[in-house]
Amino acid sequence: MARLYRNLSPCLRRIGLGLASAAAMMGGAPAAADQFDPRLDALFEALREGQPADAGGYAAKIRRIWAAHPSASTAALYARALASAEASDSALAVELLDHVIGLSPNFAEGFVLRGLARRRIGDEEGAADDLRHAVKLEPRHFLAHRMLAELAIADGDKRAAYGHLQDALAANPHDEAAISEARRLRREFDGQET
Repeated sequence: MARLYRNLSPCLRRIGLGLASAAAMMGGAPAAADQFDPRLDALFEALREGQPADAGGYAAKIRRIWAAHPSASTAALYARALASAEASDSALAVELLDHVIGLSPNFAEGFVLRGLARRRIGDEEGAADDLRHAVKLEPRHFLAHRMLAELAIADGDKRAAYGHLQDALAANPHDEAAISEARRLRREFDGQET
């Protein structure tokens, strides 16, 4: 999966590797989870209210649940799409993820991975559309918000990027890279207003 994220910032590459790790931990096995899993509310509460040292563990559990595949068919296609993306065949990954999303239109991770693959093939608008759809399905999707922030920065829309970082931090207030980037943008805004 590391090749898929070569064009992203170092901070977002780490996020992508986290997604790959979560998918690998699931082993492609079907599971009745995803962003609708009832365990998520308690995990997000623990993530928001817990100690910074525990945040990584809670975030990893959330990512594992998000990556759980709602059906065997979706699981097989998603695993193949992930393998294609890791092999730098992002066009095939997009095609496979079209089927994943067709089978499971409420599976936010399908949109997140397709957004990453679309970005890799230069379809920034399609990537942003997929990531926006993912956050409609799961408004707490701190990874999708972070990726939308990265796209907004690349597009020169720092205010939108700041908004996405704030949304990411509302779900995961211990994300040091998001905190740092939001502070940097805030300083830029403050400097422009004087």
